[in-house]
Amino acid sequence: MADTPSSATKTLSVSSSQKDEDDAQSRGSRSEYIPTSLTLSTQPTPSRAPGSKMQQWLQVYEKFLLQNAGRISSIESTIRSFSYLITGQVHDVEIASETVFSTLQILGLYHDNIIAKASKNLLETDATYRPSIHNRYANHYIKKNKAYRRIVIFLTLLRCTELLWEMVARRKKSERGRWLAVIAIEFMKATARIGLLASTRARPLITPPVPEREIDPNRIQCDENGNITLLPVGHDPNAVDLSHLLPPVDDENAADSAWRMPRRGLDLPCNPVKGSVDDYLAERVLAIEDVREPEYLMHQLNLKGIAAETLYIARPVVYALLAYHYRNRKRNWTPWVVGVLLEYSARKLTFLSYKETLPGGVRSLTKLEDQEHKGRATAFGWWLLRGAMYESVTRPVLAGMGNKLGRIPLGGQLFTAVMEDYLYLFDNYYFPSSSL
Repeated sequence: MADTPSSATKTLSVSSSQKDEDDAQSRGSRSEYIPTSLTLSTQPTPSRAPGSKMQQWLQVYEKFLLQNAGRISSIESTIRSFSYLITGQVHDVEIASETVFSTLQILGLYHDNIIAKASKNLLETDATYRPSIHNRYANHYIKKNKAYRRIVIFLTLLRCTELLWEMVARRKKSERGRWLAVIAIEFMKATARIGLLASTRARPLITPPVPEREIDPNRIQCDENGNITLLPVGHDPNAVDLSHLLPPVDDENAADSAWRMPRRGLDLPCNPVKGSVDDYLAERVLAIEDVREPEYLMHQLNLKGIAAETLYIARPVVYALLAYHYRNRKRNWTPWVVGVLLEYSARKLTFLSYKETLPGGVRSLTKLEDQEHKGRATAFGWWLLRGAMYESVTRPVLAGMGNKLGRIPLGGQLFTAVMEDYLYLFDNYYFPSSSL
């Protein structure tokens, strides 16, 4: 009787498995037998990660950026200057010009991150390289605290695109919708800064919260392995070396320009370095901030200091709410006066907290704290371009200056045109004069 198809299949499977068992035993294998069909199914198949292709492109771009850092920096500066000139020039494309400017800001931050990652080995290879105290503090919390890193990324992206969102809200909605978008953005920024204050354990905020570009891209020289070295200050990598065309230096004349030590008999050059000797020595002398742990570059605040920092963070939200309430009366001084008083009160309250917690008061501030408070004092000048002060005092002065300079050909007319473009932004938008 002929076998059915099912019985024939069973016979083939049994015979093939018995053959595999015999082959395994003939090879003297001590491992447990695994059928060939199962072995093939359990072998890992090569799979491509969805982001592997993107990572390869990013690595290629990073290598290209480091090898052409000077040129890319020039391109960034050129396009950024172009965006300054076209901002407000044609009112119908103001969103497009602001999109270009916001994209360049974000791209510049990405380039700064690439250069910062590649410059890690400079601490071991270059004795003159020393990261700034601002970058040491920011990098410390970005690497140590995940919450701080995520909040900083969110806050930075929001800061770069805030004017673009205001323009979109004005175009899509109305004047009321624009002010509601401004209040929402200021509220999100204040909430993010409160999160930064909590993640640093009540230490004052720094501006900006991300590391800044401290290496001139024109000085970067990258090898094939991605390691970078810094060229001397003032060195032109595209310059042609013509030293072999110069006549040889006479040893006697060279000796006359040096000072010979009387006991050793060695020649000491009169000027061993180019440029300022003070700058040369300052690069090789360690300060207190250079050996201090990054988190101790800012003192922790007491309750009074926390209240002052919270008041400083909440000031833009309060000012935006008052400006929205008096949006139909731009010359009303209430929002301007309240905003100035809040910022000034926060500053005075911060200094009072320092007198209570630090032995020498304000004189015991670290260098980073001193830089931050000087920057906040300079930012007070932005109040000249806000509210009733701008409408009643600053704008008439700038408009009269522009009318006088407009009579001067070429240079005066160009300056007046650029100033009128920015006056258009200050007249119609909130964020061009925002400092926080």
